[in-house]
Amino acid sequence: MNTDISNTVSEITGLVQDGARWWLGARLGVSPVLLTSVDGRDWYPRRLPPSSPTGAQVRVSVGSDGAQTLVGVTDLDHAALATSAAG
Repeated sequence: MNTDISNTVSEITGLVQDGARWWLGARLGVSPVLLTSVDGRDWYPRRLPPSSPTGAQVRVSVGSDGAQTLVGVTDLDHAALATSAAG
């Protein structure tokens, strides 16, 4: 994923490995992003819940129990959740 982030404030807000791939949650400027990778080098964007908030305080959290992966997107006022099968 090539994205010019030179003029944004960004941060990684979540990272988890589900047994088959890495999941990375982040804020890119004011936009939440979710990426996956099988090798930790090549990252691919994934869809976030349609109701995901945006803004300077948005955070993307990820967790996995090996069977399911949970993605949470939140800011100061709103939240959205999604689950998917791990792997």
